[in-house]
Amino acid sequence: MAARVWHARSARMVACAAVLAVTGLPSAVAQSPSATPYDVSLFKWAKTDDAEGFDQRPLLNELVVSVNGRVLLLGAVGTEAGPTPVVWGSDDGRTWSQLEGDLPDGTVAFDGVAAGDGFLVITTRGDGDAGQLFRSDGTRLEPVVQPGDDLIAIERSPVGVHMLDSGGLPTLWSSTDDAATWTPGIITTDDALARHLAVTDDGTIVVVGVVRGEDRETPTAWSSADGGATWHATTLPVEAGRWVIGDLGWTPIGMLTRVIDATQPDGPGVNMLSPDGITWESTVETTGWGSVGSAGPEAIIFGTDAAWHSPDGVTWTEEWWPTLAGFDIVASRQMPGGPVVAAGIQTAAPGSSATFVGAPAPQVVPTAPIDLTSPAP
Repeated sequence: MAARVWHARSARMVACAAVLAVTGLPSAVAQSPSATPYDVSLFKWAKTDDAEGFDQRPLLNELVVSVNGRVLLLGAVGTEAGPTPVVWGSDDGRTWSQLEGDLPDGTVAFDGVAAGDGFLVITTRGDGDAGQLFRSDGTRLEPVVQPGDDLIAIERSPVGVHMLDSGGLPTLWSSTDDAATWTPGIITTDDALARHLAVTDDGTIVVVGVVRGEDRETPTAWSSADGGATWHATTLPVEAGRWVIGDLGWTPIGMLTRVIDATQPDGPGVNMLSPDGITWESTVETTGWGSVGSAGPEAIIFGTDAAWHSPDGVTWTEEWWPTLAGFDIVASRQMPGGPVVAAGIQTAAPGSSATFVGAPAPQVVPTAPIDLTSPAP
């Protein structure tokens, strides 16, 4: 996926949980195996320790988790001279420290992917403008020779590493030798803005963006089953208008993307679900700009002071988690042991941010029979 641009909004409480039955979807969608099956409705969240820079008008963009559990948080902090890119690292999602390395001033750490025994990270000045590539061992960052200047997203597939280039014609750069050399492939010749990148469990590469018209955009997904050599375009099932692609990610129930109405201040949007990155159906509508993620066997959509989760894409349960109230959750990732780490920016006062760790609360098993008899009157 690629990082998102986040806007301050008034906080809105949703003080109840509701189950939404969503129709019109296939009864079965692609399933990803869950390392730790559990009930997301039992989730409890804990706010983690503040890190250096979390109170400096931060812009948080993305979380990246390696197979050994090392987590990187990508973003920037505000200064009088402009944004200063920052990458924070953690071994548990609770305690964070800034990585060493000279990142270009005026940019933000935008997107990243676990690669080999470390990470690859993209910085950018805007939506792909002046993008630069860095390699990290989880403690420091070093620049890497890159193929293009308008990098906006990076992902890994079974055949290698892929970077989305948003300059000119949308292009996917692919490397099969650990980012040593790159091969370009044109995604589409349409006047399009390619915004997000993800990969399905079977290795299909999916790019989501908009095809631009005179005064409106058509949300579109492009998919490639051969490592980016050829592409298939699918128009998403919404009418053309002023749309923004909010997020894209592979989840336990399939590929999920958020299509947001840019004409509304609170970012109401339609979430699109696909079992393969090719065929798409509308699913639950949610408020807020939000982000998509996974927890055990379920997909999660974070919105404004609320979240929705589903094990099948048909039934969605809306939750209000008090610890997350007042925060836009811009990214979340499941760690190898099962807990989910999330990053959020305060909606009422966007000068500060926080990270959270969530997992199902332990359930107390009675050690003796429970007496259910009523007391005598």
